[in-house]
Amino acid sequence: MTHKVILEIKPSDPTAELDAVTAFGEILDAIDLANETLPPKARRTLRWELEKASKNSPFTVEIEATAAESHEIDFLAVSHLAGALEYLTNDADAAPPDWLSAKALKKAKKLFEKNANGVRSNITFPKINKQIRISQTTAHIALRRIEELLSREEEWPTELGSIEGLIEEVGRHYKKPSFTLKTSRDGGSIKCIVTDDEVMERIGQEHTWAEAWMGKSVIVSGKIFRDKAGQIHSIEVRDVRYPPSPPNNLEGALDEGFTGGLSAEEYLKKIRGEM
Repeated sequence: MTHKVILEIKPSDPTAELDAVTAFGEILDAIDLANETLPPKARRTLRWELEKASKNSPFTVEIEATAAESHEIDFLAVSHLAGALEYLTNDADAAPPDWLSAKALKKAKKLFEKNANGVRSNITFPKINKQIRISQTTAHIALRRIEELLSREEEWPTELGSIEGLIEEVGRHYKKPSFTLKTSRDGGSIKCIVTDDEVMERIGQEHTWAEAWMGKSVIVSGKIFRDKAGQIHSIEVRDVRYPPSPPNNLEGALDEGFTGGLSAEEYLKKIRGEM
């Protein structure tokens, strides 16, 4: 069994001519992306065949994936391609599928860069009844998501920790609550995202954003993500709390037994060896 993919490509500007290099480049990018989602052994058994092409507007190409050893492989290639395009162009918050590796993301980036700079595409998958429309808007959504995912790559594994700072801005990140934390240490900004519904409910009960807007410092705890340079760029929030308050007066901070009953002058003489 073969699985067909139909690509319709046209210029974003209806008055412009379609660049052939860009059009054929997008087809190759789609094939490269599909291949990269497969294990190496499966990739070697997969073939892509040109079934039909039309240079009429829109420029349309039909390609078919076929694998001699297993029909499951051609199905995976096509369904992974559809799944990758759908996931990357969708604003919904979700973890990437396991098969969407960093190498596959880089292949996808090449495809979406073409759509962000001059072409728009309709990609149809008849056997699985899907159609993905890629415009300049959805291409930019995809490129932002790809950059975010690649910035979390493996050189710096995630860690659990806490950061103190001031909340600068409250908003949403892929439909999840988020805020920007200005750190106390260096004044840098870190995106803080609340992905867990239970954590979101608990934080909502214990804190009000009005307190944050009044300039109170907070401590944010959770899973810390770093970029390739080792800089913290985001936190998956597990808890938000306020730092302990200092004593209201100096007397409350003093330990009466610290000097053993000696006056300050006597205590200083003692530690100097003068008593």
